[in-house]
Amino acid sequence: MNTQLVFTYLLVFLFFSITIFTSTKLYKKYSLKYLLFYMVYIIIHNILGFFSLFGTYFYDMLHPSMNESPGSIEELMFLLILPLIPVSLFMYLNFTAEILDIQLSNRLKKILIISWGFFLLLYLMMIGRVYFIPSESLVGLVLSLVYLLAGIVYYLSNFFLVFKASKIKDKTRQRTIQFIGFFYLGVLSFYIISFLQVIKLSHFSFLVLHFGYNIPPLIFLFFYLKKSNLGISIPIGQEENLKNFFKQHGITPRESEIILMLLSGRKNKDIGKELFISCYTVKNHLHNIYQKLDVRSRIHLYEMIMNHIQKG
Repeated sequence: MNTQLVFTYLLVFLFFSITIFTSTKLYKKYSLKYLLFYMVYIIIHNILGFFSLFGTYFYDMLHPSMNESPGSIEELMFLLILPLIPVSLFMYLNFTAEILDIQLSNRLKKILIISWGFFLLLYLMMIGRVYFIPSESLVGLVLSLVYLLAGIVYYLSNFFLVFKASKIKDKTRQRTIQFIGFFYLGVLSFYIISFLQVIKLSHFSFLVLHFGYNIPPLIFLFFYLKKSNLGISIPIGQEENLKNFFKQHGITPRESEIILMLLSGRKNKDIGKELFISCYTVKNHLHNIYQKLDVRSRIHLYEMIMNHIQKG
């Protein structure tokens, strides 16, 4: 095994460990829905990278001794990758919607499902074709089409992320979301430039980039959530104002108590212990609070309370 390959494996393992550990840790700590989608997206993203990394290695190592043509082996490798691309895209779209506190439209969901069904049909048709009639150009064409459509949707989703973030009043949250959008737009642009061979990169360089480019957004999310979770101190004289705000929205005394504990930076487990209730009961209270205040996450709740306090 040559030095370049060993170095690539080490970097890949390092970046893989950082992204999986950080995304999992963030979700476990903050339990935000968009972190769940982002974590799953990163897991699938890494799986795609491993297919490319080890697929290339085993292909180079095994195909000279096999009776099958190289084209057939390459096609079978492509077919392993193909089903994961729409799933990865769906997870990223859900991440962008959740971090902006909006929902994906039903029309968009239907388009995604229909598109996925179409490519799944092609996928099933090609499985039989690869085994009996080698047709490298067919698989390559379909895979290129999937990558092209996925790239367009990724581009549009990140433009949307940047645009919608500009309307967020919380400047820290705005900058974090915009950084994520601009960063991924930059990565996608770099891939296009490389594809057009304006910049030539080796296969190993692409693999390192693939496994590593999710690290900067994760770091930004880490510091943003850490800062947001430090707790909010209620300014003197605003206690009565806040009580009236809760009363207007039908918040019960128990729910008000939980909100104030959330604002102080306590976790669900700590709230449960302090109030002598289970975590399940805390989650039920949180669900009712989110429904009454029309918010979809703890961060959104923080932002709403802070906006009210600043106005009051």
